[in-house]
Amino acid sequence: MVEEFQETLGLCFASALKDMLGLAVCESVYGLLERNGIPKGEICNRIDDTVTVLTKALGASSRVLVHRTVVEMFRQYSQRAEFSYEDSLRDRLIVLKEAVVANHLIPKSRHDALTLTVLKGRELQAGEKLAIATVPRLDPDTGEKVSNIEWSIMSCPSVR
Repeated sequence: MVEEFQETLGLCFASALKDMLGLAVCESVYGLLERNGIPKGEICNRIDDTVTVLTKALGASSRVLVHRTVVEMFRQYSQRAEFSYEDSLRDRLIVLKEAVVANHLIPKSRHDALTLTVLKGRELQAGEKLAIATVPRLDPDTGEKVSNIEWSIMSCPSVR
């Protein structure tokens, strides 16, 4: 769960960066981070260091990028982003991470990948929907809490 959270954070950062600044500037930012010892693949694991480098280089405007990244993280996990621009974004990420781990949440990007895998070779018919759930269980070998992803195709009565 934590690794997936970190990967999603990296994807949200990359998306926010590209959408806000474009590809050319995006590569410049990655170069800046690299020169400061943060390779592109490590951004998601070193988000605090990333924010520090961006703040030194871009000043207060870096907060817009970070805010957009955090808002996108909340969207990915279907959580309400009930915080203002002035709130501690680091604290918001911590709260989200705790909710993701405690409730076994998976990001929308993974739902989309699961849907494509599950439906490979089959299309949903009219009145059907795909239900995906994360079900916590105890691993019988280790006794650790793990999650299974379960899915089913459900019939939905038509509304008239």
